[in-house]
This record gives sequence, C-alpha cells and structure tokens, in this order.
Amino acid sequence: FAGVFEFGNLNPETKYSIEVRGGAERSQLDVRTLPTTVTNRVGEWFNVLVASCYCAHNDFLRSSTGLREPVLSAIPKELTPHMSLFMGDQVYLDLPPRVFEEDADRLAEAFEQLYVKNWRDNRLSKLLSAAPGVTIADDHEYWNDFPHICPWNRITKTPWGQKAWTKVCRALFEGFQQSSMSEPGEPIVFTIPPLSFCIADFRTFRNADTMSLLGRSNLQKVLKWTEDVAAQKY
Repeated sequence: FAGVFEFGNLNPETKYSIEVRGGAERSQLDVRTLPTTVTNRVGEWFNVLVASCYCAHNDFLRSSTGLREPVLSAIPKELTPHMSLFMGDQVYLDLPPRVFEEDADRLAEAFEQLYVKNWRDNRLSKLLSAAPGVTIADDHEYWNDFPHICPWNRITKTPWGQKAWTKVCRALFEGFQQSSMSEPGEPIVFTIPPLSFCIADFRTFRNADTMSLLGRSNLQKVLKWTEDVAAQKY
C-alpha cells in the first residue's frame, strides 16, 4: 500500500516536479530541495514549518461552521516553508471512538483507511506536500496516552491487546511516515549548516512508568548529537 522512492543527483534549492500515475489516476507533487547551507544574506530566510495534532474528523466539524481556514493560506509567500517538521499525531487512530476489531488484519485495514482519510484531507495534504519534511510519532499514531490504557478502546486494557495494536500501528507508521534516515523511534539527525536538527521521538519506546522516554540507545544518540553540535560550534 506504500512505497519509498529515492531520487539521486538532485541539485540543492531547486524545484522539481514528481508525477505518479496508476491506471486512470494521476498525482503531481512540486517540491523544492533543501539548500546546502542556511543563507546569511540580508532579507532572505530559512523557513521551518512545525505542525502536529491534525484530525480530519474534528477539522471537518470545525470547517463546516467556518471556524478554520487552511494553514498555508495564512502564510505570506515570502515565508513559504523550506522544510516541515511534523511532530506527531498526523493521524488519530483511536478516533472516532469505537470498538475496534481485535484481529490484526482487521486492525490494519481499519487503520489504513484512517490514514488515507486523514492524509487525503485537503488541509493536511497541502501541508504534507508544501516542503520536504520529517515526521515522528506521538500517542495518537497508536492510541490516546500510549502506552497507557485508553478507556474507550477496550483492546488496550490487556497486555496482548496492546501488543497486537502496537505491532499494527508501527507497521502503518513505517508504511506512511517513516523517514529513510532512521529506524522507527530513532532520533532523526541532519544538518544544514549552521543549523543542526535532532528530532527525538519520546513516544514510540516510552515505558508505561514513564521512567524511560527514548530507550537507552536512542538517548545515547541524542547525547552524541549534542557533543557533535558543541564540537562544530553551531
């Protein structure tokens, strides 16, 4: 249901058009590659869009009463994002509240449909295609307050239920959101001098007692990033 494609030999800060065709359907993405460095020229900017927590179900209710406009329409042209950081809850797999099937195949089918509904929504799809971006998971990529029990989804009330749900949700995250720069739950580290980014996922490997949010190996990667940044004097 998903594929990852890598395009080589691209020029920095250059606009490219990517077209995908499937039968009678066609979709085109116009995207600008990242610069090799952040500009220091007066009057020019490096713009980063930070977004999280989007539920097509709730936004439909708000938009039907005229209370919300697409985010991009409010951004001046000169502040068009060069890069987007999606910090979690790009989908709400536990909403609307329902009694989910406990069979893994049925869960996968239901969650895939929720991803498609959310990501094809006009508002979120425009954000996703606005600029190169990275995503990390938060609780609703799994269930509300993951890894703790979610009162309105009974499957989370048993250890085997949580295990089945987590396995399916992680597979869907890898299919729709996972960056090629890291493994699930790993910090995503990249540098556009003089800026260095470390996008840490504090949800995927969070312990139920919240004594560990990253896991030891991922914590070490974050600490190494801080050392590298200090050494480079960014």
